[in-house]
Amino acid sequence: DRLSEAAPICNARARADPAEMERWLALLAASEGRLDEARSRLATSRRLRPYTDAYFASYEVDIYSLAGDFAAAEESLSRFRRYTLEDPTLAASAASDLARALRTLGVREVKARRLRQGCAMLAEAAQHYRSYGADPGVAAVAEAQTAARCPHR
Repeated sequence: DRLSEAAPICNARARADPAEMERWLALLAASEGRLDEARSRLATSRRLRPYTDAYFASYEVDIYSLAGDFAAAEESLSRFRRYTLEDPTLAASAASDLARALRTLGVREVKARRLRQGCAMLAEAAQHYRSYGADPGVAAVAEAQTAARCPHR
């Protein structure tokens, strides 16, 4: 969520890749509450590089949660989960992809004082991290859960 710190790295990557540039600009627009612009830029990014439905849904999770539209973010998360679990080529990375999406959305939900939803997502993220032995992910989620005072970690 610290976009200003990521900006120099993302800007360098984006200059080399127009699709990445549009995706980066979509994230910035969403973080500033300009959701219509964010959606438009994400659609442009997808036209420039036809992302799979799963990856597009994960980008939507980021954009909607940054903009504070948690209903849309959770809907996109549902699609992301379905696409990821149904696609045999994504099965190998499903746990890590889902863990990242759940952790990101969970942290943003907690920051928006949506503790019930955020804590549930953080708990599920921890399960996915544990499933493939990602101890740093488990530790990061535990830290987020403690900071949010989530029950029953």
